[in-house]
Amino acid sequence: MTERRSVLRAETLVLITAVVTLHFVACRAV
Repeated sequence: MTERRSVLRAETLVLITAVVTLHFVACRAV
């Protein structure tokens, strides 16, 4: 259960990073 939660946390972190990066790129493009 601990391992699964760790993986879920990692995926969430990657997702947030991707969204933030996309938002940053979009702001820079404008």
